[in-house]
Amino acid sequence: MPKSVLNTLIKLRHMSGEEIREYFQKRADFHSKYPNNPKSKFTAKEWAIDQEKWHGLKNERTYSKHFE
Repeated sequence: MPKSVLNTLIKLRHMSGEEIREYFQKRADFHSKYPNNPKSKFTAKEWAIDQEKWHGLKNERTYSKHFE
């Protein structure tokens, strides 16, 4: 696993639910400024789900559960 992915994974694991929602909302807001990017229309929850796939997370460790 690349070091940058590992650092993000560790950072997200230590965040509260509210911090996780804020993190992914900022990411969604940032990317919405670039309409040519295929992920520019992703919502914060979709960003969380995408990150889960990259990190290979399942069940209780998911980020998207904080959006329900």
